[in-house]
Amino acid sequence: MENDKFLKQNDKFLKQNDKFLKQNDIFFKQWLVGLTDGDGCFYIGHNSKGYWNFAFKISLSIYNLQVLHYIKKNLGGGSITIETSKKMGTFRIRDIKMLRETIIPIFETYPLLTSKFYSYTRFKNAISVIDNDSLTKSEKNSLVFQTLATRIDKDFVSPIWLQNCTIPRKEFLKLINLHNLTKDVKYIYNLVALCDLKLIISKPWLIGFIEAEGSFYLTNKDNDRIVHGFGITQKLDPILLCGIRSFFGISAQIRYRVKHNYYILDNTNSRANENIITFFSGKNRSKTNMKSMKSVEFRIWSRSYFRYKGNYEKLDKIRDFMRKLKKT
Repeated sequence: MENDKFLKQNDKFLKQNDKFLKQNDIFFKQWLVGLTDGDGCFYIGHNSKGYWNFAFKISLSIYNLQVLHYIKKNLGGGSITIETSKKMGTFRIRDIKMLRETIIPIFETYPLLTSKFYSYTRFKNAISVIDNDSLTKSEKNSLVFQTLATRIDKDFVSPIWLQNCTIPRKEFLKLINLHNLTKDVKYIYNLVALCDLKLIISKPWLIGFIEAEGSFYLTNKDNDRIVHGFGITQKLDPILLCGIRSFFGISAQIRYRVKHNYYILDNTNSRANENIITFFSGKNRSKTNMKSMKSVEFRIWSRSYFRYKGNYEKLDKIRDFMRKLKKT
């Protein structure tokens, strides 16, 4: 009797543990895709001996070296190299078997949301060609070189946006093309309003992407007033910035900087800041699920928002501390 009770409890524990591990695995993979959309790279190279080299890479500041170790542990392989002079660390997978059996399935299950989807598709297709035993070496080389010669269309967007929009693909691309001709983001605003963001942007993906590309900062609004700001810049993919803008309820307009050819989403609005804080740390502001030093920056930023909002002297000291923290 006692043994039966123990077995039932043990079975329940094992099921709960399996559920926990599965949830963690899903979180990690979606988070990794978000981080890759920000700081990842799919490399294809051809060496002097005539061999093709493939690599999946993520490069981060040494400041965030622990993130690379977190990725390596969860993927169960890869290597980490450090460039001391550049203060950069790179996680890299070169093993073709691991790329084929681990990396590609992740990005097939959880698609990239930026134009890196295009780079990934070329990468995946090139590996598929090399794996094709029915082709000669010459045929393989020719096909991979053809793949590398292709260039991304100016109106390219990740297909996940098209799949979750209520208008036809042709009309979708027309709106994107109008934007590309005029750099007028209002066309993208209209488009994002027709997309189901809950089916496109997952919480783990957004956490990973913000860890790569987001900025939590303090800035002078007036000579005697410091406010909390949140910002992202992107050279491509204004649709993503529009989606994140809508996701957080940010009222500020996305701006296009002609001189530097990039888009910027910048927010100092209190209500949107509170939406952002709730998203990353919950209603009780207990945890963030971030894996990088961005977690520390966010905690300082969010706590100072509630404790010292409007206190110039306190916020000025905290801003200096955050700046020094990033230089360590």
